[in-house]
Amino acid sequence: MKSGSNGKQIRPVAPAASKEKASGVLPFPDTKAELQIGRELQALYDKIVAEPLPDQLVDLLRKLSSDTDKQS
Repeated sequence: MKSGSNGKQIRPVAPAASKEKASGVLPFPDTKAELQIGRELQALYDKIVAEPLPDQLVDLLRKLSSDTDKQS
């Protein structure tokens, strides 16, 4: 492990995709900070997912779906 400018050790971080491929499972957070970040991100994403789609986007998706059905 390398040491940072403050003398604390820095653990190497591999990209999530390579960890996932290597082990076949998703990596789990291993520090309190990572757990807190995960909880905050999940709360943010939950709020976004719960928001309704704008009417213009819904209309566009319906039109695209209709156009695709007509081409088939």
